[in-house]
Amino acid sequence: MKTNVKELNCKRCGHKWIPRQVEIRICPKCKSPYWDRVKSTV
Repeated sequence: MKTNVKELNCKRCGHKWIPRQVEIRICPKCKSPYWDRVKSTV
């Protein structure tokens, strides 16, 4: 039996992890809710 496990990558701090839940709300390392967006430099 094979399962597809997707590794996620935080675009803020660079942390990589395998999610335990289906819905991801924050990065487990930096706790940013914007883990899937690049930090803008304005």
